[in-house]
Amino acid sequence: GRLAIVKDMKPYSFTTATYEAQGTRTNAKPQNVIKASEQVLTGKADKIERADSDSFTIENEYFIVEADDKGIKTITDKRSGVICKEADGKRPCEWLLEGDNGSPWATLEAPTRCDSLKDYTVFEAIEESDFYTKICFKTDIPMTIGFVPSAFSYIKWSLTLFKESNKIRFNVDMGWYTSNKRLMMVFPTVLENTRDMYGIPGGRLERAPYEPDYSWNGASGDWPAFRWGGVENESQSIAILNRGTPAYKILPASEGKLIYLTLLRSPANPVCLHEPDAYTMNEYENFYEYRISLRPEDMV
Repeated sequence: GRLAIVKDMKPYSFTTATYEAQGTRTNAKPQNVIKASEQVLTGKADKIERADSDSFTIENEYFIVEADDKGIKTITDKRSGVICKEADGKRPCEWLLEGDNGSPWATLEAPTRCDSLKDYTVFEAIEESDFYTKICFKTDIPMTIGFVPSAFSYIKWSLTLFKESNKIRFNVDMGWYTSNKRLMMVFPTVLENTRDMYGIPGGRLERAPYEPDYSWNGASGDWPAFRWGGVENESQSIAILNRGTPAYKILPASEGKLIYLTLLRSPANPVCLHEPDAYTMNEYENFYEYRISLRPEDMV
């Protein structure tokens, strides 16, 4: 609830924030303590292989985050050990782009493909000041996956550890220019004997995964959640908080569970949306007017 004025942080400037950190604030200019390697990305979205020895870590009083040029490798809680690491081929904070043929209300068919974007992720910089450390990445959505030039479809994201804070902050700036796609971030957790919990207005609710229903009024397996979703056992919990209206899908893994957070959808099925460039709605409108002219007992 306090007002913080931080100078020289463009384009990461802000006017309000909530911190757990105590002590003197600073307006010191962030420094790039690690510079990103120069890379040349072609229109084919070439994969860039880097040796595992190029990994690095950041930490605060609660967490250690290990990363490399392709993203996050592990997240360790100093109080309990590793809580997030690669499982079933999914890395922590990995972006996924899944097919989503549907309308704003439903996904109409099972996705034919789900593309990982970890091979199109590059490390940009580490920012460090007296009260936070931030790792910055950029993920391109190549044309072969998103069907538009990657200059229009990109994800600039960062992970921040604040001094004396027991939360990990994520920030995303994105160019979203796709159709019939679903963008997700996955968090592989390694807690044992967990149950799936979802935030609801005024409380929480335990839910189990369910089989997706691909119909005009069905969902793709995501549960809606108010503010957060995650897993917990008798002694620990991991919650992924959100500031919008995303949905969550929590599935078993070979070790722990995979928490999928759906951030954006771009449903563009022309049967469901009025898209003048693809079709006209005259016949649909005439049919609707005919139906509502019938008597209620005829509309069974």
